[in-house]
Amino acid sequence: DQVVFTGCGSTYYLALAAAALFQEQTGRFARAAPAGELLLHPATVLTEGRTLLVAVSRSGATTETVRAAERFRQENHGAVIVLTNYGHQPLAGLADVALVIEQGQETSVAQTRSFASLYVAATALAMQAAGRDDLRAAMGALPDLGAALLERYMAPARALGEDLTLDRFYFLGSGPRY
Repeated sequence: DQVVFTGCGSTYYLALAAAALFQEQTGRFARAAPAGELLLHPATVLTEGRTLLVAVSRSGATTETVRAAERFRQENHGAVIVLTNYGHQPLAGLADVALVIEQGQETSVAQTRSFASLYVAATALAMQAAGRDDLRAAMGALPDLGAALLERYMAPARALGEDLTLDRFYFLGSGPRY
């Protein structure tokens, strides 16, 4: 009846974009909610009927996300899909289906490679659910396209990043580009 994407911090922002993309592609109601809200106030997130929970966590051990998934399962709201970069962590063990993207593992504080890998996984999930095998198959070209974009825009990006007269950057997006 509904799909809820959840995460904390950066993965909550990923959940916002993924829910918009999922709904746009499938026509099924999807929304994002912070894992803390799902844990502490599930009635503000969940509606009547069955829900598919898509829990996103880089580490697979984010406390609020793990506890929200545990409560969701205990209250038998529906199936759980986990998107993570670390399959040996507790969150993956709560999943009906765990999509583990090990290539996105990183040790940095900021999510860079992990965020991109998890969003690609969420995109593939949406394409699969929408029956868009053509678009899912086309995603195979992403590594080459990404490499070409990095090569093309590396110099201008470096120049902007090194320009000390700039002290703020704003990134705007909506819908699946939230």
